Amino acid sequence: MGTELIPYIDAHYKTQPFKIFAGHSFGGITTINCLLTQPDMFAAYIAISPSFWWDRGYLLDLADKQLKNDRIKNKMIFYSDANEGMSDKSRFHTDLLKFDTIINQKKLTGLEHKYVHYPEDSHMTEPIKAYYDALRFIFPQWDLPDMDPKLLTPTVVKQHYQQLSKRYGYVITPSEGNINNLAMYLITQQGAMDNAIGLLEMNTQNYPASPTAFSQLGDGYLKKGDRSKAAICYRKALELNPGLENVKAKLAGISGSR
Repeated sequence: MGTELIPYIDAHYKTQPFKIFAGHSFGGITTINCLLTQPDMFAAYIAISPSFWWDRGYLLDLADKQLKNDRIKNKMIFYSDANEGMSDKSRFHTDLLKFDTIINQKKLTGLEHKYVHYPEDSHMTEPIKAYYDALRFIFPQWDLPDMDPKLLTPTVVKQHYQQLSKRYGYVITPSEGNINNLAMYLITQQGAMDNAIGLLEMNTQNYPASPTAFSQLGDGYLKKGDRSKAAICYRKALELNPGLENVKAKLAGISGSR
């Protein structure tokens, strides 16, 4: 996986350094085995109903030995189980509790962890809930928090994405489309026009080859009443894409109204 599969995927698809390894049942102990033996292969691990009973609890013993602060750094793990062992008296549930106890007793500063028990679900229905909860644990606040439009400045947006970048270990740039939509909303809110313009300017900086970014910034300036700056943005958009007839019409409207 580390020498063939991951390099192939990285070479053929648009990937990012933050990788998640997830598995259910025997797949669950596979993810935990990877965390214990090759922790740097992934950034986050999801183990849904891991079968710790395998090989007489080998991975529980391994966890006690391998979970150390000098080995586990900046990692996350979500692990869970359902009603296994509640009615059949197997060791399934008690093994999960042992694993959770090991992690809590280690007090690892480099490991964020969460254990969830789903007593109303079975081994096969639990993944529907657990994978969702696991992703919410790993990505607790990806979107910008709700706030007063007057407070939603470019500085606030940049700080949010800087925090995300620090948490996930790579540079995360806000989506051009999301920022455009947010700015168009702010334009309609009293007292938030400058914030909208600032976000649109940020988009042109993040996506300098995008005619849409400059066209939208032109729309913002036009809404503000700054025809001169709007014209500059429209010309830049047409420079990037000469075929934008709607932008040509807007530019012509500005020129004809003078």
